Amino acid sequence: MESEQATAVSSASSSHVQLPELKSSNLYLHQLERSPKYQHYLRAYKSEANAQAQHITEKLYSNFTGHTLMGPDKIDLRSPAMYIINDKWLQYPEDIAEGECGDDGNYSVTFFHLGNRLTGHAGVIHGGLLATLLDELTCRLAFQAFPSKRGVTANLNINYRQPTLMDTYIMIKSVVQRKQGRKCWVKGSVYKVGDLESDEPIETKENLLADCVVLVVKTAAAPPPAASYSQAVKVNGFIYVSGQIPYTSENKPLTDTSVEAAAEQVIQNVKNILEASNSSLDHIVKNTIFLTDMDNQFPLFNKVYGKYFNANTHLPARSCVAVKQLPLGVLLEMESIAIEKQDSKL
Repeated sequence: MESEQATAVSSASSSHVQLPELKSSNLYLHQLERSPKYQHYLRAYKSEANAQAQHITEKLYSNFTGHTLMGPDKIDLRSPAMYIINDKWLQYPEDIAEGECGDDGNYSVTFFHLGNRLTGHAGVIHGGLLATLLDELTCRLAFQAFPSKRGVTANLNINYRQPTLMDTYIMIKSVVQRKQGRKCWVKGSVYKVGDLESDEPIETKENLLADCVVLVVKTAAAPPPAASYSQAVKVNGFIYVSGQIPYTSENKPLTDTSVEAAAEQVIQNVKNILEASNSSLDHIVKNTIFLTDMDNQFPLFNKVYGKYFNANTHLPARSCVAVKQLPLGVLLEMESIAIEKQDSKL
């Protein structure tokens, strides 16, 4: 997708991430690349069995993880991701049994250096940062299991094992556990790298900082994210749908540029994402609408909105906000919070 996923391409190139120019990043990357620990994974990445995966490229946009969190004393190093995926797993098998990948490889590793402006408590990296990176990187790997290269984070459960100290190198490893149809389960682990000069293994219990299991659900019925975020994230039975813009599932703008057409499209996009996440429009608890012209768009949007949400169907809570502009120059945007169908809170 034209966004944050990693995509298999035909041209021969190594994994590349476009990052802001940082002097500190160059220094940290130089130190990292000389490390025996980094070289261990680089050898696996460059192996003959991993030939096709070496053509996977990825791009970061100037948004949350690619810009806001980047900079001196923040994420001042993000290494190019290394996808170690045996060629046969890139043929999109319908199902992958748990443990089937074995030693053949179906994982990725990315290295970071985290500075002192990412702390929650004194000297300790904020846990929300680790959650954000785990969500992004596990999804990037899961996307490789789907021909569409897109999906929804349906569930993310994180265990924090020990504090992550500031001014440290970490490695995030994502591993495909199993795949069943349109669902893919990926385990993500955060490790402290420790002494770069040592050849001691990174993946030990003592180095484990946090881990998670993510369920990613394939959906091609809504446009892919336009930046570094998931279409939706499920937490404790709630589904948080990212702001949807009037783009088709093929990631194309509408030919009909009317407010009514835009409203229909964003609501349909939300509907498709919720249905892929075991929810529906009837299970929405809150909608937030963003309009670029409140005076003229508000009545037109409400006319369409009322077809889906009214006293005879379901009336979730709602906010409507006027904004100067929206991504890609669209007229409006809608984000939603819903609950799963089996939940009886409504």
